Amino acid sequence: MTTFSAEKINHQVGFMVIHEKGGLISSGGELEYNETLADLFYKMVKESTDKGLLSLSDNEGGFKKLSVQYEDHFYVVAVSNKKIHVVKRKYYPSDPAVV
Repeated sequence: MTTFSAEKINHQVGFMVIHEKGGLISSGGELEYNETLADLFYKMVKESTDKGLLSLSDNEGGFKKLSVQYEDHFYVVAVSNKKIHVVKRKYYPSDPAVV
């Protein structure tokens, strides 16, 4: 069985794993012990599941991943095995193509 490792994700600066009931299971980097942000992401996912947009179950429909983008970083929120995985990554915008 393969274990998820956020350290292997390129440009990641922090991660957290949240239990389906809302408790913080593990965290690291810039997101280490950030209970406030964990609660915010939990509520966002919970609200999405209540509306049928996201699913905590592998058997239900709905999105399994969402992104929240800011100017210099973004969060990727994925649901797997009834856990909410959040990774904070640096954002490097592409230079516009000069034609």
